[in-house]
Amino acid sequence: MRPRTEYLARFVHWKGARESRSVTSDPAVWRGSTPTVRPGSGSRIIREAKEEALHNATKTGALLAAAALLIVPSAALGQEKGHLSLDARGGVMIPAGTLATLTDLGGMAGATLAYHFHPNVAIRADFDYAKLDDGEDEFGVVLSPPMKVYYLGGGFEVKFNRPKYQDLPFTFDLNLGAGVTKMQVDDTFDPGHPANGFDHRYLTFDGGAKIGYQATDWLNLFAQGQAYLIIVETGDTSVFPEQFDHAWLFPLTAGARVNFRLFGSD
Repeated sequence: MRPRTEYLARFVHWKGARESRSVTSDPAVWRGSTPTVRPGSGSRIIREAKEEALHNATKTGALLAAAALLIVPSAALGQEKGHLSLDARGGVMIPAGTLATLTDLGGMAGATLAYHFHPNVAIRADFDYAKLDDGEDEFGVVLSPPMKVYYLGGGFEVKFNRPKYQDLPFTFDLNLGAGVTKMQVDDTFDPGHPANGFDHRYLTFDGGAKIGYQATDWLNLFAQGQAYLIIVETGDTSVFPEQFDHAWLFPLTAGARVNFRLFGSD
């Protein structure tokens, strides 16, 4: 690891260069009704407009998803008897995009509680925890200390029927949902790092696929791939060498599902 003084000097230089390209708020640079705009202001305005549009779209999507969660199950509960299932899984969390530059992959664990109100459809609640390892640049400077990631959300799960000619007890499911992700930097790893204290919650959309083996009526062994799109507030990320407005995470896990037929049989 490089000396702390060298890292701080690099970080201050980077921050100064970034701020020099922003629009100034100093009244001294304004002349009459025509402002003196620093270079790079146009791209900043465009970026902020895109961020506002993206956030409005994600809020609308979250409201529609919540409405669907309330309406669809209520329409189907009177037609089908259901059951509960509980998943337990573990594996690896893979960051992508800017987050892959700042951090490195780490371990994760998660659980899902699902209510199967129809033989092929379920509503589910998910919880995942992961710890991404710290990231360094080519000079050994720490870009971000290790980051803890907590996800809590819900969504739909759709089970596809096996072809009639297929006798092997394999299962295939797709899921789609939304929730909240908490991203928290481990401030004990590198005391004095500018990112220490980064602790925020963001709207998140997720989706994935699962391939399972139905060992018994109540036990399913599976492998699952998931994708999380986290909508980040750009201003919160100014503590990192590179700012970003969204983050991608890809959990790859394996685990087991246990079915609890509390309300009858499908």
